[in-house]
Amino acid sequence: MLGWARKHQELSVLFNPHPLLREIIATEPVSGVTLEQYDQFLKTFAALPNGGVLQHQSQYGASAAADVILTDGYSAFYEMQIQRKPIVALLRKNHTPFTPEGEKILHGLHVVHDIGHAQEELLRLLSKPDDKRAQQIVNTQNWLINEHPEQTILQAMLKEMRI
Repeated sequence: MLGWARKHQELSVLFNPHPLLREIIATEPVSGVTLEQYDQFLKTFAALPNGGVLQHQSQYGASAAADVILTDGYSAFYEMQIQRKPIVALLRKNHTPFTPEGEKILHGLHVVHDIGHAQEELLRLLSKPDDKRAQQIVNTQNWLINEHPEQTILQAMLKEMRI
């Protein structure tokens, strides 16, 4: 991503790491990344004229301002659809299977399995209309009409778990 952001100076790229990423790198063996390398990456990325790092604050303002979102965070798969943004979802090929509801949510995303394809899809979505928007509206319409969508989500989870 660092090399790609350098190559595409016409774009502003904001890196929003998971809040626990640094702690995970510090406490668990992460193949190919030391804590020092990660910290240096953040400094280097933040120093780019078109780069930035968003940490320890809400991501919603940044995602609302974004033209396209690239994420591997499952929670963002549905949260960002509410904002009607093109979302490129980077999934491991061997990811945990999704529930039927999760599969529906994936239809509102541009799913890719490697960073190269994710970067290509980001560039494409900056110049083409998002063909997933209609599905995002379908995916989120019930959440947006409900004053307390968290209750509906919890009830659906309990029903799915047969509790």
